[in-house]
Amino acid sequence: MKCPNCAHSQKFKEGMICGSCGYKYALSPKSPPMLSDMAVKNAVDRVSALGTYYFTQNQLTSQLIHLKQKKEKRNQLGCFFAGVFAIIAIAFGVINFQKGNPFGWVLLIVAALIVVGMRKMGKMPVSVSYPDIKTAVETYRRMHPIEKLVDGTRFEGVEDTGDSDLLEFAPERILIVQHDDVADMLILNGFHMEQKTLVLSAEKYPSTAFEAYRKIIARYPDTPIALMHDASEAGLRMKARLIKDSEWMLEGKRLEDLGLSPKDVSKLKTPIWIPTQKGGEFSKKSTKTGGDAMESINEGYSAPLDAAPPKALLGAAGLALLVGAPLLSEAFVEEQMKQASGTEASGGGFGYG
Repeated sequence: MKCPNCAHSQKFKEGMICGSCGYKYALSPKSPPMLSDMAVKNAVDRVSALGTYYFTQNQLTSQLIHLKQKKEKRNQLGCFFAGVFAIIAIAFGVINFQKGNPFGWVLLIVAALIVVGMRKMGKMPVSVSYPDIKTAVETYRRMHPIEKLVDGTRFEGVEDTGDSDLLEFAPERILIVQHDDVADMLILNGFHMEQKTLVLSAEKYPSTAFEAYRKIIARYPDTPIALMHDASEAGLRMKARLIKDSEWMLEGKRLEDLGLSPKDVSKLKTPIWIPTQKGGEFSKKSTKTGGDAMESINEGYSAPLDAAPPKALLGAAGLALLVGAPLLSEAFVEEQMKQASGTEASGGGFGYG
């Protein structure tokens, strides 16, 4: 185990306290989901850009899944070279064995050991248990708080979200996202001020933002309204649910649904699908990558809006609002590449896969 505090390495049997600096390890790398404190810290540093951005549970989970995928790719590459070496060892072993050279036995034993090692590496799973990851992160947080991780409660009981300052300049548009924690992430990262957009969730959170929303709609009924949500069963129903709720005052209004849509997610090479939560428990145990979008949704999976890191999602959301094109659609990607020309361009998935 490598200490996240001082980088000291020690064996698991030497205990859960760093022998160099006294850091207390929260996670056992030998227990599911096989995560170490260093792995979680590295994921937190990556997703937050070294503490620059606030982020959600899904964004952290996506980073941890990517880390496991990279490890799997290294295992596959190692298996390839080990396989080549094993074939060479077997060939020379057989030749020496036929000549009566005892060195042939050594080569054959080495080849057998390589094959055993390859089988062990090949059995390492890529899919990870979402509940196990959540439990691991919660265990880590109890001992080592993660300041920038939001959970959709940052503005509970808070009278001012910062939107009151924005309202003095009349927001140019309204953005309704599916989940409270995504609203937290956008607001705390200053998205609402930068984009002159009132941000709130479909659950009418933050309450002060929802009150502001009702005043804006009553006074400026033509204010543009955009929706962003997961590619999931609940996400696909979000628009109809909001229109049906009279408190939103959306009857007859034009809503821009910016996705995520299943058809656009299907274009990604390796989208991350997480199990949908039902009745307090997750309907599926393992996350997965790739596959047909609608089939995954029907099986109870969700491609979360916040699978992309904060920086990528902030940029994608801002561009989608500006262009008026759904996230990950062809028009959106074309505009993304146009704006990224001459600069450091991210992939067409804007961090989604």
